[in-house]
Amino acid sequence: MRTVIVTGYTDTKTRTAALANIAFFTAAAGERVCLTSTARNAFDLDLLLWDGDDDAKVRASRGVPGILDLIAEYQEALLTSGWTDEDPVESGLQICRYGTLNLRRPSSVLQMLEPAIHGAKAVHLLRGGPRRFSTESPKQADDPRVDWPDFWASCAGAAFFEHIERDLANEHDWLLIDCDAVDDRELVLLLSASADIVLLLSDYSEGTKSDAYHLALKLREGSEMRPAILAVPVSVRLYDEMEILQRQREHFDRYFGPFAPGGLARYWFVEAEVPYVSYYMSHNVLLCRQDISRLNVPLYRAYQYIADTTRSIAANTRAPVPGASLAERFADASRRVRWDVFISYSSRNQEIAVGLREWLRKSELRVFLSQSDLTFEIGTRKWLDAIDSVLERSGVLALLATEGGLPVKVGTARTG
Repeated sequence: MRTVIVTGYTDTKTRTAALANIAFFTAAAGERVCLTSTARNAFDLDLLLWDGDDDAKVRASRGVPGILDLIAEYQEALLTSGWTDEDPVESGLQICRYGTLNLRRPSSVLQMLEPAIHGAKAVHLLRGGPRRFSTESPKQADDPRVDWPDFWASCAGAAFFEHIERDLANEHDWLLIDCDAVDDRELVLLLSASADIVLLLSDYSEGTKSDAYHLALKLREGSEMRPAILAVPVSVRLYDEMEILQRQREHFDRYFGPFAPGGLARYWFVEAEVPYVSYYMSHNVLLCRQDISRLNVPLYRAYQYIADTTRSIAANTRAPVPGASLAERFADASRRVRWDVFISYSSRNQEIAVGLREWLRKSELRVFLSQSDLTFEIGTRKWLDAIDSVLERSGVLALLATEGGLPVKVGTARTG
């Protein structure tokens, strides 16, 4: 299976439209495709894939566990599982077993998107965005941000994503991952270490090109060969004066030509230019589903060309060098899971506790806050076991006590 990171410095709608269209064009070529998003708020992708006019489908999709649910479950499993580094003895349709660690298979929560072209293969979705919610179980608060560098260092994040890729590879040829370079630049770098291709989106403006160029330089620090970097111009105003467009293309070639995979002609990206689409037309950019009478032909040709070029590049990429077994890496992660500070607090002081956590994290302290780090129902056996495990692995216990957080006001307690 080939893994492609779709990222860059452009608006969310343009990035998610590129992800979805490339996925459907690749499926139309006979490939088995899965797509996902690491963004906390992947609502634009939801609306695009399920047709924003069908609110029932969107709501149903958001009630299915997504990639952030799998991450939360994994982090909780690190706290509650016994550990060995034995190879998995057996696995079921729902669960992968690594030693004594049980992880949900991502393939068990995939959603099938209807083929965009009659006879084409369906595209599967591993939902991105917030943890699952529904009308019956609405969100009480935003999900906490994932500290991706900490997740990699303390929880073997690379091994977790390899678990996802291995499971999906049984039934898929391609995995496309949407990743926001503005909010999660560190994650782009971390995921790209094992990816085959990075689709790096950038418009022709100087500031955006500069950000994308420096990201490409950073990606190249790790390896000259992997991942392949394919810089794609987006939001291009094709009806500008030709002299302006020519100058923009020359600058783009100067920035990104050195990163182009071998075999691509100079100025190859001209055919890949994704035209600018006005905001009010953005809901019509899943092109494979459009009637030909409404089709934006330049946009269609650009996405088709990008999909075809991505497939041709993937055929020449080198496979990664195998490392230690996942069971060994997960067992090692369990030994490294530690916290500097455990914050104990009343639910009445939740807002203060969140603020304290963020303040401590600025000093590079690893802080545990049950509201953010556990999804078990408060007071259950699993929740209590996880709390006990974290306390054993924490250096400092910070007890947050305020007058408002106490059951009886200080100074008014009755005795006798």
